[in-house]
Amino acid sequence: MTNTIHTHHDADGIAAAYMTSFAHPDSKIHIPEEFGDVSSWKDGDIMTDMRPVDPSIKGTVIDHHPGHAPIGTRKYTLHFFHKPATLGAWEMFKDKIPKDQWWKAMVGAVGDGQAEKVPYEIWNECKPLLKKYSTYVSKKRGTNSWSYGSYPIYQSLSSPVNAFCRVGKYDEIFDILKLVDTPLELIKHPEVIKQKKKNSSQFNGIMYGSQVLTLPNLRIVVYKSNSIRVTGWVASVLGNNDDTCIAINELNGHLSVRGVLSNYLKGLCKEHGLDYISFDGHDGFMGGRITEDPYKLYYDLMEIL
Repeated sequence: MTNTIHTHHDADGIAAAYMTSFAHPDSKIHIPEEFGDVSSWKDGDIMTDMRPVDPSIKGTVIDHHPGHAPIGTRKYTLHFFHKPATLGAWEMFKDKIPKDQWWKAMVGAVGDGQAEKVPYEIWNECKPLLKKYSTYVSKKRGTNSWSYGSYPIYQSLSSPVNAFCRVGKYDEIFDILKLVDTPLELIKHPEVIKQKKKNSSQFNGIMYGSQVLTLPNLRIVVYKSNSIRVTGWVASVLGNNDDTCIAINELNGHLSVRGVLSNYLKGLCKEHGLDYISFDGHDGFMGGRITEDPYKLYYDLMEIL
């Protein structure tokens, strides 16, 4: 029987599904729009990097998101890890994954902001991960001096995958990930560069048209986009170590939260009955939805904070 691997629409989800596919070579990949959706689930299917919305499904789940239904109430087999789902899948199936493919687990680890959890074996198997490469060269204004930026290659491995996920081109990036042989090939792939340029152009337009609402230690960014998924990108860019950021797409209610106050805000909204907003995920990195005008959230939090 051919299984389907249901996975999250981000770098960790794509890479986790890729790692899992080596143990299930005839499987199909399905990426739902809604986190944890099981509307197309069949008994025996596999889920990576998501918590299923229905605990009665029968199959296997490889995940790291909190909040799974307790043992006895869920029917799926859960393999839970306190690290990115990609690393969990690699750990489970590494004997079936060719060593020259191990470096691709870094895609999910970096995408989830937890490269420090990558095990020794992966680092050791692909030494170029630590090599630096120049990301830009520029001339300092008003001078004849030139400068450049360089970063370790591993830090740039999630952005190619996320670039395609933002616009729903999952099959394309999955195929690219399968075909490339080295980390630099992924970063410098012509289609990756082309897609990232398109995204950057759209992102700049979205940012120029956004509104920023400020509260103590919090920023709410309201923007409009019906062509590209950028809530996490917006929240990451406009959040910092001091201010947590909630980015809301006014057109569909999708939102992302980035920052140390994410759990605090989640608790506040629940305590004060703000049932029109829901978000969940990792500490400091959450996603969700709002069903009311974002400005209502601003005024409600103004009263609460």
